[in-house]
Amino acid sequence: MSEFIVIIGTESFIGNHILKNLIDYNFKEFDIKNDTISSLNLENVNTIIHLAAIVHQTKSILNSEYFRVNSDLAFETAKEAKIQGVKHFVFFSTIKVYGDGGYDDLVYNEKSICKPTDSYGKSKLDAEKRINSLADEIFKVSIIRPSMVYGKGVKANMLLLSKLIQKLPLIPFGNIKNKRAMVSIDNLMITLDAILNKKETGVYLACDRKVVSTTQLVETLMKILERNKKLIKLPIFIQFLIKFIFPHQSRRLFGSFNVDASATHSRLQINEKLIDLETGLKKAFER
Repeated sequence: MSEFIVIIGTESFIGNHILKNLIDYNFKEFDIKNDTISSLNLENVNTIIHLAAIVHQTKSILNSEYFRVNSDLAFETAKEAKIQGVKHFVFFSTIKVYGDGGYDDLVYNEKSICKPTDSYGKSKLDAEKRINSLADEIFKVSIIRPSMVYGKGVKANMLLLSKLIQKLPLIPFGNIKNKRAMVSIDNLMITLDAILNKKETGVYLACDRKVVSTTQLVETLMKILERNKKLIKLPIFIQFLIKFIFPHQSRRLFGSFNVDASATHSRLQINEKLIDLETGLKKAFER
C-alpha cells in the first residue's frame, strides 16, 4: 500500500511549488483553515510537511496570534502526528530565528545562537523547541530554516525590485557591499527532497551556495530582464532617510544577513545539484 505525505499549507508559495516539482511523492493536502487537527486522518501517512504560518504582514497582527498559529498549531499537529504513528515531521521555520543580522562579519550557521527580534521569528523558534521535544528514535523531526526565497511567481521585495529596474531611468543601488543569504525555490526543493529521502533529523539551512550583495542582485536582475541601465550610489543622507522612514525595507537593501549553509549542503550531499543565482533568477522571471 502506498504511503503518503501530508502537506499543511499548500496554498502558500512554497506549498504550490512542492506539489508542482516533487512529483515522485504521493501528497495529500490538509486545509488547516476549515478543518481541525483532531480531524486529521493519518492512515498510511509516513510524513507531514508543516508550512502553515503567519509571516510578516502589512497590517497589525497581535503577538498572541503569531504564537497561536505559528507555534501552538504546529505543535498540536506534530503531537497528533506522533499519536497516529507518523514517522517523520518536517517543520518549515525561518532564518529569522537568528534575528535581523546587520554585520558583514557576522555569519550564521546551523549551530548559531538564536536571538529572534520580532513575533514571527520568536513564534517560529518557540515552535521548533516544542516540536523537537516530541522527537525520539521513532518520531523524527527535521527543521528547515529558509533564507529569503525567490522563484517563479515570487512577490513582495523581489517583484518590487524587478519593477523598479524596468521603470527607473537610473538604478539607485550601486556600490552596496552587504552580504545577504537567499535561496531559489529550486534549491529549496532540492534541500527538501534530500531531507525526505534521507529522513535526516536536526536543523537545516536552506540557502544558495553563495551570499550576494544588493548590487550583485540588481546587476544580475538587469541582465536577466535585459535592462542595460546605469547603477548609481544613493547619497548617505538619503540612505539614512530611507532607514528612518522604511526600516524594514532598508535592512533588506543595505544590511547584511550572512549565512553559511555549507554544513547542510554537505550533510545532504546536494552541493553539486544546487543552481546559481543567475539560473535561479532566469527561471523566476521566464515568460
